Amino acid sequence: MSIEQEPIKEKLKLINEKEINACKEYMEIKKRKEKKVFATKEEELFYYLDTTPSQLVLKDVANGREPAYVDVQLVNDLKMRFKMPLGVLNVFINYVLLRTNMKLPKNYMEKIASHWMRKDFKTAREATDFAREEHEKYIKWKNKQTKKI
Repeated sequence: MSIEQEPIKEKLKLINEKEINACKEYMEIKKRKEKKVFATKEEELFYYLDTTPSQLVLKDVANGREPAYVDVQLVNDLKMRFKMPLGVLNVFINYVLLRTNMKLPKNYMEKIASHWMRKDFKTAREATDFAREEHEKYIKWKNKQTKKI
């Protein structure tokens, strides 16, 4: 094995370990979820958002396919820099995907993440309520602009 291949093999080993750990974590969450009874679908959704690793949320959004490595890196970077709670981060990811036609543009995400950080959300429910309010404001603004034309 050449010297250049060693760092690559180490990186691949780390990636595989992270995937294995994420799968184990997901299975634990799935077991807890199976034992838990939810009164509403909304309650179940917030439980999912508050307890599911972001990498698995990305995978779920991609219909079970592995997310692109750059997307995972971007989300991990945002998680570290903006210190969002897990549920808030998962709502944030879904919000950005819905607003940008299922893309994760880095600059847009950083701008929105800094805004959400200042809002200091603690739960997925708080972040969702805010995202809905923002969307309603946008729809009103857009309708007003359309009427002017």
